[in-house]
Amino acid sequence: MEDLPEALLAEIVKRVTKRSDLNSLSLVSKRLFAIEDEQKESIRVGCGLCLKTEELVSLFSRFPNLWKVEIDYAAWTPSHGDQLDSHDLFVILSCCPSLTDLTLDFCSNIDDTGLGYLRYCEKLVSLRLNSATEITSSGLLSVAVGCNSLSSVQLINCEKIGSTESQWLEYLGLNGSLEELVVKNCYGISLSDLLKLGQGWMKLRKLEFEMKGGVWDVHEGYYHMETDAQPFIHLPNLETTQQPQHHFTLEDLLEALLAEIIKRITRTSDLNSFSLVSKRLYTIEVDQRSDIHVGCGLCPATEALVSLCTRFPNMWKVEIDYSGWAPGDGNQLDSQGFLEFSSRCPSLTDLTLSFCLHIHDSGLSYLAYCKKLTSLRLNSARKITSCGLLSVVVGCKSLCALHLVDCDKIGSTEWLEYLGWNGILEELVVKNCDEISQYNLLKFGPGWMKLKKFEFRSDECLWDNPDGHDLSYVAHNPSRYDFCCESLKDLSLTRFTAGPEVGLRNLLGQCNALEKLCLEYVHGLNDNDMIALSQSCNNLRSISLWLLPLLHGDDDNWMTSFTDNSLKALALNCPMLEAVELTFGGCEPPYPSEIAFTQKGLVALIKSCPIRVLVLNGAEFFDDEGMKALSFAPFLETLELMDCKAITDVGMRFIVDIPRLSNPALRWCELVTDGGVAELVHAQKLDSLSIERCPCISLEAVQGAAKSVHYSIKYVSRSLWGKRMWLPDLSRS
Repeated sequence: MEDLPEALLAEIVKRVTKRSDLNSLSLVSKRLFAIEDEQKESIRVGCGLCLKTEELVSLFSRFPNLWKVEIDYAAWTPSHGDQLDSHDLFVILSCCPSLTDLTLDFCSNIDDTGLGYLRYCEKLVSLRLNSATEITSSGLLSVAVGCNSLSSVQLINCEKIGSTESQWLEYLGLNGSLEELVVKNCYGISLSDLLKLGQGWMKLRKLEFEMKGGVWDVHEGYYHMETDAQPFIHLPNLETTQQPQHHFTLEDLLEALLAEIIKRITRTSDLNSFSLVSKRLYTIEVDQRSDIHVGCGLCPATEALVSLCTRFPNMWKVEIDYSGWAPGDGNQLDSQGFLEFSSRCPSLTDLTLSFCLHIHDSGLSYLAYCKKLTSLRLNSARKITSCGLLSVVVGCKSLCALHLVDCDKIGSTEWLEYLGWNGILEELVVKNCDEISQYNLLKFGPGWMKLKKFEFRSDECLWDNPDGHDLSYVAHNPSRYDFCCESLKDLSLTRFTAGPEVGLRNLLGQCNALEKLCLEYVHGLNDNDMIALSQSCNNLRSISLWLLPLLHGDDDNWMTSFTDNSLKALALNCPMLEAVELTFGGCEPPYPSEIAFTQKGLVALIKSCPIRVLVLNGAEFFDDEGMKALSFAPFLETLELMDCKAITDVGMRFIVDIPRLSNPALRWCELVTDGGVAELVHAQKLDSLSIERCPCISLEAVQGAAKSVHYSIKYVSRSLWGKRMWLPDLSRS
């Protein structure tokens, strides 16, 4: 026996399934006995177990890898001896540190006190209680609170678990880890009580409910029932564990519960299939449907869209998207069809039109009859001009969000002036609209008072000098501009050149409520603008700066426009700053002076503000010493390093010392190797780890480094595309 390898003996023991044979085999030799102890993962005990505390300890300590325990007293009588009680259960649990699955059947001597000991079983994922007559809602609540990994609960014939104290169900819903819930013949729990699971429905994969002749079985969001008229209904991807044993009618379900179920189904195909099960479900789904997304498959467009609007009278959000459309897809919705659509959506509040090439100003003007419209998004609406947009803003008095993207023919500012005087717009986004300049936007006038979000992106060349006349400029007014932005919280400016003391640069010093700022390749700004911003924006929480080196003076000196003085101003005046992103394009290692920021300035900012998120892209100045300084950042949780060529394995070793770091990401860091990430694997403290385009890091090296690991050697993230591929080359003579 001693000549056989241990792996072979272990495999032999695994193959023996009969309990008596396994007991006999383990008595052949001490070696087999020891292997059987190690292999034992589950145990089932019941009426024949009459042991004292010491003997219980001896039995369960013998098998250190037990993870599944079943205690079954079915058919028990007093002649079998005493059942295990709450104290005995505590002894068993203390000997099973790996317990993940527990079943208690007909355990009449285990009460809430005994069940409460389960809160120390942090690995418990499955609990089954069958005819647990002494268990109440209080005992179950202690389990729900203590066992945060609990994903399966089965309650059968548990008479004392009811709805009067249903906090256990609410807590499981808030925890969000429950995937399987089975409730059978627990008379204190009704279908309406299950609604208290709340947001727990989001993750629930199986629900089985049986009470007084009804069975409700749910798998992966689908439902099946057995009725007299139709023996069995099967929907796509439905998996069942058992056939229903009792008759159940759909009319027995509460309408509020059905409505909640329909809300949880997100896939349109699933929702359509589900609504065909019965007229009642069809009616509820019609009332619940609030939004649709249609496009190339809508043919004939007008008739199909009118039919949808008629079917769903409460629809308030519509997206019509013809991206990728070709003539072979049929005709697009035209202006006349748009009239038919708008007249049949009395509740329309949110509309998106993308690549709608056949809708002109006349069609858009029909939106004036949609008095409840609050949000309008136009994307690549090539036929829409300023006249069509003006008719919308005049007719839709409730419009508070407007997005214009790639709308080439929208130019003159009458619509913008009207929106400004109306004074209710809260969100304005303008991207790549050739006829709308930064100076046109300043005609918004008093509308800036209420605006909460503003985003502007220009298609102009980064090297153009500012041109045009700024009509909002007041020559003799000390404030220079006759407007303020006291409500603006989110500001994003992208790819244009700000002239001296004119244009959108003047927003930076007038946004007292600003919380989020993004400046992407906005030329003409300097430290003075950032200082003015920091002094007026004490609530700033997030800042993103994308910078290019520019030619300064006549000495061929290339340098980014912001220096450490800007970082110092942010450190002094923005005590709530939590997220910082610094992206440097066109800066190369041979020219380190092109980046005006220094490592010292960045570290000082991190020490002064509660930075939770730090993103560095192309930061040539940041090296291993900077990584060492980050190890003292008390609030840092997310760290993204992209194209940081000065960081090596030495710097990576400091990552594990950052107290709260849970989500690091490395992209294009060419000097970091497997050795650099080895400490991450050893530390076992990360929630997620992302590795992209790091040629010296292997997939094998990052396995087990975090709960979630993303690894790619070919993928180029959006941020890197923006830096590497989009930017023009800088020529130096």
